[in-house]
Amino acid sequence: MTKVQNNIKHTLEQEIQKNSWNALWLGYVCFANSLLAERVWQGKVGGIPPGGLDGEDIVETVFVKIFDNTLNCEIGVEFEAFIKQSIKATVSHLAISKENVLTVSQFFESKDAIRVCNMLDFASYPEKCQYKMFPSKMFNLTAEQIISEFLQFIKKDACLTKIAKIFVFNGVVFEECFKEIYDSAGLMKCLISNGYIDQKGEVQNEFWILGSSSQMKLDEKFNSQKRVIFLIIARSVMIEKPRDIAEWMNMDIRVIYNITKKMKRYLLSFKNKMKCSNGGDDDEK
Repeated sequence: MTKVQNNIKHTLEQEIQKNSWNALWLGYVCFANSLLAERVWQGKVGGIPPGGLDGEDIVETVFVKIFDNTLNCEIGVEFEAFIKQSIKATVSHLAISKENVLTVSQFFESKDAIRVCNMLDFASYPEKCQYKMFPSKMFNLTAEQIISEFLQFIKKDACLTKIAKIFVFNGVVFEECFKEIYDSAGLMKCLISNGYIDQKGEVQNEFWILGSSSQMKLDEKFNSQKRVIFLIIARSVMIEKPRDIAEWMNMDIRVIYNITKKMKRYLLSFKNKMKCSNGGDDDEK
């Protein structure tokens, strides 16, 4: 694993000179394309993003920021993980941009609705890119009612709500994530007041534009642990597997497995309702 040395720009320049660069580049493009396929673009899952951007455009955007010195990270951070984190953030920001949100139907003008669709797609097919859950005929009142029902299901369980946020948001942190930090509750308030996260715990662009932990503005009592706090928040976009979630939420992994099973059972029921409300899946016709 390549670690960032000196700065991310220097490390990227070194990686480009290696014989393995072409394969690495293609891997980043495929990763970006898979993320684009998950999202709702102009009212359609896997549709055309604003400006017709594709995976190559997303990766190039990230690299341009690195070469412009507007995107950096801490020394010692894993290079590939940081690049993928940056790609994911770029796709997420494009998905909630005005250009995309304003082109979808009235129902999908809500960022929360778009995020729910992304989570349902991801949670339904955690191992394969089979993003066919939402046929084109779903944009109707019945679909809105079913999604409202799903949201109510999530809200009934505080732990399930947090897991859903992990799938939906582009990085989210909870007080439990900072178990090693003194006064974790106070830290959460500090992060919110400085614009690094919102009230829901979602990591904001104010954090992602930071080049290093030294640029973070925190209360004096947290300054000695600033680097640890920075790395914890930066890791938030990499939490996907049940074991990661258990560690992230400071919970027994068996509890996470049970909650995940509960969510998947409901998602299967939800998917069947969607098919019935739309007269069957488009792929079957």
